[in-house]
Amino acid sequence: MMNVVARTFTKAEAQDLVPVLTELFAEARIIVEELLTCRREGVSASADGTLVSEEDSALRFRRLSGLLQARLQTVTDLGVEVRRVDGLVDIPAWINGEDGFFCWKYGETHISEWHLAHEGCTDRRPLDVSLPVGLH
Repeated sequence: MMNVVARTFTKAEAQDLVPVLTELFAEARIIVEELLTCRREGVSASADGTLVSEEDSALRFRRLSGLLQARLQTVTDLGVEVRRVDGLVDIPAWINGEDGFFCWKYGETHISEWHLAHEGCTDRRPLDVSLPVGLH
């Protein structure tokens, strides 16, 4: 089955997304840590360690889950594909005459890796400046 992409990004457009993605995934990572804490502590303790009722814990867990989903939806709404909740994304691109992705990981300050559409993030390779990148 072919991957249908609504739009492709130039390298400059993808680079412009990096600060936004960095902020969204910084927030998402904090939320994930809070969710993991809830799970480890059995949703009966708050982040500061005080005991809360089961109903309050379940409400907090749902609220955090909703916040995480909202961050990830914002990324998706940008036209970016989320691969991992901790900050691995694919940004659709037309690279060397083929459908591909700029591949960005949380913490990277520049778009510098890519892979073809039929490959995965484990196939990331450096983006060579001589590689034809653009819109199709």
